Amino acid sequence: MERHAELADTLLPLAGAMWLGLAVLAGVGWYARREHASAPRWAGVVTVAAAVLAVGGATASAVQVVRIGHSDADAVWHGVAAHRAAAEERTRAAAVRGDGRGSSGSGLSGSGPP
Repeated sequence: MERHAELADTLLPLAGAMWLGLAVLAGVGWYARREHASAPRWAGVVTVAAAVLAVGGATASAVQVVRIGHSDADAVWHGVAAHRAAAEERTRAAAVRGDGRGSSGSGLSGSGPP
């Protein structure tokens, strides 16, 4: 779960880069249409840079969301596997002792009385 939280902390700057790029694109478009009959020379360069920033931020955000989700699923399923293995071990130990005090069913419901 710590890995999941660490990865989640990196998502905000990536999403911020995307939104910054989109805001600059909108601002340049508004400025170019409002103030000039034709766009100033710098508008083309700024537009391309902002588009690269927006697309790059969106792509990086999507990749990071997948990585965050995978780390969470990985943590959950490893926890389920570890719990199931421990329950099966208790069942085997109970069978060896012959007391029948192992877990029942899938091993996810608990281990019975101590």
